Amino acid sequence: APAAAPWYFIRCWVDKPNLLVGIQVNARALGTAAVTAAPVGAAGAFEIGRYNGASTYHNGRLAGWDKRDRLWSSAEHGYMYNNGKGRQLRPGVGFV
Repeated sequence: APAAAPWYFIRCWVDKPNLLVGIQVNARALGTAAVTAAPVGAAGAFEIGRYNGASTYHNGRLAGWDKRDRLWSSAEHGYMYNNGKGRQLRPGVGFV
């Protein structure tokens, strides 16, 4: 279970060709699960930190997020995690 007040680096992805979804928290092992069909676009709001319309929300601050159109390599994840310090990619600026 998450501890109170620490910083977490959470990475989630969808591997459409292989019908997998995954999550990785900080530098821990990857967690993946098979899905029966690739996700598709649908009408409605995209909400980070909320469970499918329920009244339960993420209790904390979000430092940043981004969307990639490809899977990250292990080296990219390690670079972005930055030993718990985190990095963000800012358009026109680069990594900060």
